[in-house]
Amino acid sequence: MKLLIVNHSEQRCGVYQHGKRIANIISLDERYNSQYVEVDDPSSLIKKVEEFSPTHILYNWHHSTLWWLNSDLISYLNDKLIKQLIFHHENSMPTHFPVSGFVMADMSEKEDSKVFGLPRAIFETNLSCNYNEIVSIGSFGFGFPNKGFDRLCLRVQEEFDHANINIHMTAAFFGDANGELREQVAARCASFIYKPGIKLQIGRDFIDDNGVLKFLSENDINIFMYDDMPGRGLSSVIDYAVSVDRPFAVNSSSMFRHVLEKTPSVNVDNFSISEIINNGPNISKFYQQEWSNNSLRDKMFYILESI
Repeated sequence: MKLLIVNHSEQRCGVYQHGKRIANIISLDERYNSQYVEVDDPSSLIKKVEEFSPTHILYNWHHSTLWWLNSDLISYLNDKLIKQLIFHHENSMPTHFPVSGFVMADMSEKEDSKVFGLPRAIFETNLSCNYNEIVSIGSFGFGFPNKGFDRLCLRVQEEFDHANINIHMTAAFFGDANGELREQVAARCASFIYKPGIKLQIGRDFIDDNGVLKFLSENDINIFMYDDMPGRGLSSVIDYAVSVDRPFAVNSSSMFRHVLEKTPSVNVDNFSISEIINNGPNISKFYQQEWSNNSLRDKMFYILESI
């Protein structure tokens, strides 16, 4: 088998990052040959197909990123006897595509309809973690208002008189390319700091995966408090948070349903930040085993064989 993994090229995008993580993990599987490509138009894809001659294609698809992928192009590649899969990030599947199956980022499955779930794509790290003299509370993500960074600032001050809040807030290419929304959110967060012992630091530069992981490992806990957005896919920030041996917490947003169903004790709406910190990194370690890279590789191999 030869698998071509297709992504778009804009790195400041959560969909891109998820697809790249999957490709990095799959590339180490010696049971088949895989190649990762970044293309932004049909002609570039066809050129890569002609060069690599894949038996299978996995598209890291979102309607706003691979918008140029259509049924005619998929049918053209079907005629070449190439099995094609859509890796889908939201709840509503693009069933109009004549593909051989769908791989769901939310891990839901219905195999009789060729719908498969993959374990989350996490990082295997061995970063050292030392607790801070003054509690350090972190978060990261694109600077959209629905990420709840301002709520985090208020919540920390409800519980602590002295704490460092570290937020890494990047401007997203899709929806905030010039960073205007990010700056509005950052200013709102700063305006919500009312205790003199609470220090807020906001990083703005785009950093690579290793930089994100190092940032998370330096906090005593990492917390995410999104708006509730029914119908949306899972948030990928948890993939990063569980990859370091630090406690993490979330609120009741449906985008965190995959961890709230199994580990409600990370819900900061029901438990104090201090309680979750005191529980230690055991829950992160649980998901490191549950979503191991080997589990993802085995499941991807099974899916390729199944179609």
